[in-house]
Amino acid sequence: MGAPLRPVQAVTFDFWDTIVAATVGSGDGMRRLQIDRFAEIADEAGSPVSAGELEEAFDVNWARFEARWVANSGPYTPADSVDFIADRLGVELVDDLRLRLIDGFRTVGRRVPLATGTGIEEALGTLRAAGVRLGIVCDV
Repeated sequence: MGAPLRPVQAVTFDFWDTIVAATVGSGDGMRRLQIDRFAEIADEAGSPVSAGELEEAFDVNWARFEARWVANSGPYTPADSVDFIADRLGVELVDDLRLRLIDGFRTVGRRVPLATGTGIEEALGTLRAAGVRLGIVCDV
């Protein structure tokens, strides 16, 4: 006979797409907003980029983000994304363009409407009522 089971004392949840998600659609929806914002800022700065090339650069950038995440090799920031995408597209980051593009990532993330995940409010309430401690895991 094994040791008696201990009651659950704590539960962790991932924040993004578990506790909350973008109401415009996470993943592809958020990516579309970031691509559009990048294109708008680059165009305003006199460095227009083609939609196809920009989407391809975002695809490769996302693969880099995922590889870094899987390897647990530290954060991959908006600055990392901007530097990679601009270099891939041959966009010269002159004047304040780099800072504006970085801020574009942050602006999209701050402004996108969020909603709680399906069933999460009930789950958190049930766990809280049972005295289970809760934690959030998040890399954004």
